Amino acid sequence: MKRGFTLIELLVVIAIIGILASIVLASLSTARSKGNDAKVKEQLSSIRDAAQIYYASNGTYTTAGCDPNSGTYYRACTGMWSDTSSGMASLMNLSNYPSGTVIGANSNGTAYSVTISLSGYSGDINSGSGPLLCIDSTGVFTGVNVTSTYNAPSHSLGSAYNGIWGGSNPAQLGTIGFSCN
Repeated sequence: MKRGFTLIELLVVIAIIGILASIVLASLSTARSKGNDAKVKEQLSSIRDAAQIYYASNGTYTTAGCDPNSGTYYRACTGMWSDTSSGMASLMNLSNYPSGTVIGANSNGTAYSVTISLSGYSGDINSGSGPLLCIDSTGVFTGVNVTSTYNAPSHSLGSAYNGIWGGSNPAQLGTIGFSCN
């Protein structure tokens, strides 16, 4: 007499395969997210190097801002943020970052700061939640995990957001802090 597998046995095997596949897919998603975050951290380090090259060549960081993200505070990158000789222009181009990355950058001639989102951040650079990295001209390279929606223009969460935007109008560079403290 031929004996085959029963329907229950087949369903149990399929369920086990499904569980194993979901574990593998979850691990791949975590690895992809960590890889994207590593790329963003490296790009942020390159931005610091490009800013120093720009300063060495020009003697200033120029008064400029950069918000390459589309949205309420969108502003084209100008000044040092659009410089090609230092490589800054390509570093501020969102197509060189993982999908969903948001960037905010400002400089006032003597100082600068850049804030970039990591995986898990949602919203734009001015109001959102999740992990952010910030780098400034003093050498500070720090991470901040925003746990609730904030409003950067009003600095409602304090000096950790000085590098994003200040004042009610992002074009008002004189009101912006330029550090990541």
